[in-house]
Amino acid sequence: MIWQQPWAWLGAAAIALPVLIHLLGVGRAPRHRFPSLRFIADTRLSPTRRTQLHDPLLLLLRAAILLCAVAALAQPLMNTTSREAAFAGTLARVIVVDTSVSVQGAMARAGWPADSTRDLAASMVAEAGAGIVLETANPSDAIDGALHWLGLQPQRRELVALSDFQRGAIDAHGLRMVPAEVGITLLRVGAAPDEVTRTDTRTFGDRQVTASARLSSVENSLRTDVTWQTEGAASESSNATALVQILSDSAEAAVMRAVIQSAATMSASPSGVARDNTVARRVLLVIASYPDRGALLARAQPLRDAWMTGMVRAIRSHPLLGDAAAEVRDETRLRGAPSAVAPDSAITLLHDASGRALVHAAAAVDGDQQQLLLFVEPFVPHRLLAVLLVSVREALTTIGPDGSTSAALTALQEQESAVLPDSALAAWQRTPSDAPQPVSAATGTTDAPSDGRWLWLLALGLLAVESVVRKRVSSVVAETAS
Repeated sequence: MIWQQPWAWLGAAAIALPVLIHLLGVGRAPRHRFPSLRFIADTRLSPTRRTQLHDPLLLLLRAAILLCAVAALAQPLMNTTSREAAFAGTLARVIVVDTSVSVQGAMARAGWPADSTRDLAASMVAEAGAGIVLETANPSDAIDGALHWLGLQPQRRELVALSDFQRGAIDAHGLRMVPAEVGITLLRVGAAPDEVTRTDTRTFGDRQVTASARLSSVENSLRTDVTWQTEGAASESSNATALVQILSDSAEAAVMRAVIQSAATMSASPSGVARDNTVARRVLLVIASYPDRGALLARAQPLRDAWMTGMVRAIRSHPLLGDAAAEVRDETRLRGAPSAVAPDSAITLLHDASGRALVHAAAAVDGDQQQLLLFVEPFVPHRLLAVLLVSVREALTTIGPDGSTSAALTALQEQESAVLPDSALAAWQRTPSDAPQPVSAATGTTDAPSDGRWLWLLALGLLAVESVVRKRVSSVVAETAS
C-alpha cells in the first residue's frame, strides 16, 4: 500500500478531541424523590471532576470516524495485481542526448549518420507512454532537470543517456541523485578511437613540458605511449596559484607543502585558455585541523555567485578527481575532528564510492573579495587533497565571472580520448520499479484513483451509527433524570 499524502496522518492527533469532550463534558447528577427535606442538612455544592470515561461505545465510534477521515485524506493506494500490471505497462522516459564534439567523432568513426542519436531518441520516446529529449553538450548538467520532470509523472520512470561516455561526461556522483525507483539506461553511441596522436605543451609548476602522446587499442585494451621533453623554466606562471590557499594547522605545514608540490607536478596550464582577473575571488581549502575552522563555518553562506557554481561544476567533472575519491578508505585520516556544515549553507562537492561526503562547498565575503570555501573532512587522504588542489586551480583559470567555461577549455576537454569502461556503465544501470510510486507533491494526483473513497464511505456509515447511539444514550440519561 502507498500513502500518496502521508503528511495527512498528522491529523490523527485530532483523535484526542473526543476523549477531551468526554472528560470535560458536564455530567448530570441523578434526582431522588424524598417525602420531606427537613431532616437533610444544608450543604454547599463542591466542584467535581470527571475521572472516568462514560459511554465508551460512543467514544470509540467518534475516534473511529476521525481515524477513517484522516486515512482517507492520506489517499491510500493498494498495490493489487491488476493495478501493478497496468502500471508496468506505462513508462515515462527522459532521454539525454550528448551533442559534444567527441560524440560526433565517435559516430563518424562508426559510420553512423549525423542524426542517428536524434532518431534513436525519438524512437525510444515513441515506445514510452510519455517522454522528452534533452540535448546537451554536458549530460551531467541535465540530470537535475530530467529528475524534476520524472518526479511529476505517475508512470514508471526511466532516465536514458546516449553518449560516447567520455571521461567526465557523467559520473557516479551525478547518478547518485537518481531515486531508487527510477531506472537508468546508459547507451554508448559510436566507436572509441583505435589510435589518437597528440602533441601539446603545458606548464607544470615551474617547468614547461612538451608531451607527445599516442593512444592505441591493442587486444581490446588501451595502450598509451608518451614522450616528454622539458624546455626549462616556464615563461609564465598560473595566476590561479595565488588565488588558492590551504588553511591548516601549523603542525601540518610541511605536509601541506608536500601536497602543493605534488599538485604542481600534476597541474597543467592549458595554452590558449583565457584567464580572468576582473573578479576579486579566492578559494580557501579548509582542512579539519585548522584552528579557526569553526569561525569559517559560522560565516558560511549558500553559493550565490555564478562563478562559484561554475567552479563547483568544473571541479566535479575533473577526470582525475572521481577516481581519487573512489579510493578513499577509512584507515586514512588527517588530524582533527570532523565539523558538520549546516545543509542550508553548503553543498556536498565530493563523495567517495560509499556515498560518504568528503568535501563541502560554501561561500563567504571578506570585504570586496568573494571567497569559495571548501571544507575538507578529516578522513580525506593527502593524495586526494593534491588532486582537489589541481582541479581547483584549473577551474579558476577557465571559469569566467558568469560561470561559463571558456571555449578553449571545452576544446581541450573534447580531446580526451579515454572513455568509461563498459563494466562501470553496467554497474550504474538498473530497471525501473514496477510498483506504483507516489508522484511529486506538485501534481498531487495519480492516474489510479485513490482508495480513500471507501474510507469516506466507512466514515459516513460510522457517523450514522454514532447518531443512533448518541440519541439512545441521551434518552437513557433523560429517563434517569426524570
